[in-house]
Amino acid sequence: MQIKRIQIARHLDINEIIRKVLFYALLLVIILQCHSLMDHVYKNSYFLIAILGIWILLLGFSKRLIFRKWNLGFSFIYLIFLSVLVIIGDFKHIEFLFSVMFCFALFMIYLSDADRVDYTLKAFSNIIVVISIISLFFFIFASILKIIPYTNVYSGEAINWGSNHYDYFHLYNESQWIDVFSYSGVRNIGPFVEAPMFNYVLCLALYYELFLNRANFRKVHTAILIVTLITTFSTTGLISAIILLIIKYYSRMKKWIQFILLPAILALCIIIAYIFVQDKVNNNFNSTSVRMDDIQSCIKCFLDNFWIGAGYENMSALRRYRFLNVGDTLSSGLSGILAFGGVLLGFWYVFPIFIAIIRFIKNKNRSEMGWILFTSLLLVFTVVQTRVLCTMVNAISWIYIFEVKQDSVQSMNRYALK
Repeated sequence: MQIKRIQIARHLDINEIIRKVLFYALLLVIILQCHSLMDHVYKNSYFLIAILGIWILLLGFSKRLIFRKWNLGFSFIYLIFLSVLVIIGDFKHIEFLFSVMFCFALFMIYLSDADRVDYTLKAFSNIIVVISIISLFFFIFASILKIIPYTNVYSGEAINWGSNHYDYFHLYNESQWIDVFSYSGVRNIGPFVEAPMFNYVLCLALYYELFLNRANFRKVHTAILIVTLITTFSTTGLISAIILLIIKYYSRMKKWIQFILLPAILALCIIIAYIFVQDKVNNNFNSTSVRMDDIQSCIKCFLDNFWIGAGYENMSALRRYRFLNVGDTLSSGLSGILAFGGVLLGFWYVFPIFIAIIRFIKNKNRSEMGWILFTSLLLVFTVVQTRVLCTMVNAISWIYIFEVKQDSVQSMNRYALK
């Protein structure tokens, strides 16, 4: 009898290990599908198939799934709304059907509550920290010291993104250079095609570590994320890190320190941001003006195509609204959602913002509502709206709206996947 119990326990341990490995593998593929160099070297459909395959295996090894009526009902309503876009609009694309529609319903049902969300974000942050360590290693020994040679070169035309990409084992690549604050060299973009995409995942992980990780404050993880953010030389990333740190530690300061230090820090942030942007402009790295032109052109396109938008990723629809001649590119995800999907798609990304603002003002679940506001702001500056990761972030925001109760998350010990 004792031997049989031991065998059952070992079997359960093996299943638990398999579930965790599959779950981490799923998150890793989702991260890499968010405009990594691999995602552009190989077909995006391969990543979608991998995500689906791992998800099926994960569901097969799960002991039980929690099907809540509101999860199923809400997912059904979401699919109905977006099905209208598919039927009457130009949205008959596999990427849209899987990444935006199908995956949203899967995340809503599988994550189901705040505990699973917290486990997911912790695993996500762990993966991003590992990616950060690898990127810092190559940034120092390959980009700065030139000790490690690149293994391959991909032209911008070959991967349909930017200029030449100097690849290092698909773990790191160089494609963006900058001349700012007397530094002239490579930007750390990790395994992604541009710094904004790396900045996006770094900021998500940093927010989790500072505000949503209730078990313990992981100083080393946070430090690694901040250092990596600095090496991306992203204006959005630097300002985000400073603001998040101020919010994190402001309440712990003494009143007189708050009175003196906060205005000084805010003034310093404004000055640094101004100098940083001005330095970029003077060195022909004016991404700010391009983004502002994208936002205004997307808003005009949205107003002219109010209900169903101009069609899935219909870049040509923006041409007549632009002031700058930047080709068929986009630098603002949330604006693109409104322009291409109209109210029927934009509602699912914009409505949580209003709910979060109201609850934040009322001091209800500020950490979770801050997640919604922060990720929405990131989406304004990052083009990830077609990626599964963006859909996961959006699903988490809705779960926070419906599920999070005050002090609902107490211990990370409860977050093992069932």
